[in-house]
Amino acid sequence: ILVATDVMSEGQNLQDCGVLVNYDLHWNPMRMVQRAGRIDRLGSEFKTLSIFNLFPESELEALLGLVKSLTAKIDTINQTGFLDASILGEVVTPRDFNTLRRIAQEDNQVIEEQEQFLELASSEMLLAHLQSMLATEAREWLTDLDDGIHSGLERRNARGIFFYFTSPHPEGEGRQHFWRYYDLVRREILDNRYHIMQLIACGPETPRFPPPYTEVDIYDVQEQVIDDILANIEYRQAVSTATKSVSDEQTTAITILGDYANHPDFDRNEIRSLRKFLGQPFVGAHIRRLRNALKDYGASSNPEPLLETLRELYAQTGLDVDVAQELRAYKSVQREDLHLVCYEYIWG
Repeated sequence: ILVATDVMSEGQNLQDCGVLVNYDLHWNPMRMVQRAGRIDRLGSEFKTLSIFNLFPESELEALLGLVKSLTAKIDTINQTGFLDASILGEVVTPRDFNTLRRIAQEDNQVIEEQEQFLELASSEMLLAHLQSMLATEAREWLTDLDDGIHSGLERRNARGIFFYFTSPHPEGEGRQHFWRYYDLVRREILDNRYHIMQLIACGPETPRFPPPYTEVDIYDVQEQVIDDILANIEYRQAVSTATKSVSDEQTTAITILGDYANHPDFDRNEIRSLRKFLGQPFVGAHIRRLRNALKDYGASSNPEPLLETLRELYAQTGLDVDVAQELRAYKSVQREDLHLVCYEYIWG
């Protein structure tokens, strides 16, 4: 019998055990999955593994709402297709198999759904790290820091720059937070916080790496990052204002163009205009032409024919006045609203 705190939930091989008892419920469902993974390992001699959970008494649960919150998060993860085992004894649906089938059918929406899952996991982990840090003297360090500061971190096999921006929330409460990592090798911008967290994670004892000032035009990189943030905001607005009559082909094209928004071989402003154009209803003939262009893109991965098709359609139709006005009215973040909190050179 081994009794341990949650510190045993990661990095331990406990395949000699066949029964796991959770005498508390962690607020992060992924931590619950990690606990189960300690005994569900290669080399286990048990044909059946048993996991038991102790639930809080009804009076305590009424105060905490833990089970309700945890169940909701489990359902969110299950929706993405990543849940292949029961966490709290719930019935597991075969969404994971459906996800694999959709990937085989080249369903572009699958990737976005999985990234949403990673965002959920990273948000929970970030909150846990932040709460732990604020319970130490680090709270005073953060309070005394000036905005716009920078540093350097040595990271093997990495070469890029991390930026952290904020802006006022459109509803007037709190702030929006934007994390971006510019990969100097691949010349691309990452916005997945889970991946970025792996790159920038360090402790108080981690030595500062001298920033390579002469090797990077930091102002040019910052401008590209700002453009990416604004383009992403415009994309979300275009999707949110799109009506039901917008076809799946248009949504797919919007996603594909997003991959080339910061590519040096393409005009960023043109990409932005075409994505707005795709956010309005198309007639049947336009949808058929777009469908054929997407098929060609799927076979060749060359975006030029797709762009040429969209240019021709745009020249014929243009951007609907009502759609353009709606997008402008909805736009909540301007360049001057973005506030630089810090940036960091990640250098290997």
